Amino acid sequence: MVGCPNYLVTPATATVQVREVPQRSGGTRYAVDQLINPDSITLSHGGFFASGVLLSGCAGTASDTAFAKQVYRVFAAAVAKQFTRTRFYYIGAEAKTLFEQGCRLTACADSPPEYDLTQEHFL
Repeated sequence: MVGCPNYLVTPATATVQVREVPQRSGGTRYAVDQLINPDSITLSHGGFFASGVLLSGCAGTASDTAFAKQVYRVFAAAVAKQFTRTRFYYIGAEAKTLFEQGCRLTACADSPPEYDLTQEHFL
């Protein structure tokens, strides 16, 4: 799946934890995620994948800690003030203009076009 980087947002004073993820094929990978860092939210800023393909950003949390809920609420409120809500997404003015000019607005560049944002989403 082709997308944008995901960031883990934690308090500045937090020590970020890394967990080992053993692989069935052998070896170990390492994860920096909310499973072991509950005082956090995840953020993906979105952006251009290629000319004519704009990937959506995303913010969220799987945690119910006070920090995670507060930071997510603040972020969501800021987005709601700056973007226009469609049925499923918040769209910035520039993204809407690009869409009107034929740019794909999608969550994943590898997804078929039928999963892209369409004019129906704006109704």
